[in-house]
Amino acid sequence: MRYTHAWYALRARHIWGIHDSVVGPAPRVASPGAYPPVTYQFA
Repeated sequence: MRYTHAWYALRARHIWGIHDSVVGPAPRVASPGAYPPVTYQFA
């Protein structure tokens, strides 16, 4: 499922313009609802 997480992370980076989504969990926590639940599971 790591590929799914990476896909969503990169997808969200492209859509929302968040460039550190893969580097740190801060953007995910700061933007709930912008990421699917699967992102939190593998964060």
